[in-house]
Amino acid sequence: FTSIDNMTLLGYTFKGWSTSSTGAVEYAPGATYTAEAAVTLYAVWEINTYDVVAADNMIITEKAVKAIEEVLV
Repeated sequence: FTSIDNMTLLGYTFKGWSTSSTGAVEYAPGATYTAEAAVTLYAVWEINTYDVVAADNMIITEKAVKAIEEVLV
């Protein structure tokens, strides 16, 4: 296993590695580990969240919300 730098997935933050496709982080990003046998690792991602604040008297249409969602995800 070799190190993978700069893991990116648009709209998500890389949290680390798990030995299960649905598991929690078991191996921190950037850490060094030695395996005594073959192991399958799965990237663990956390979806980014954003707060959108409208100014007073500003109307946000459904079209505007969809446009914002497309940019953020």
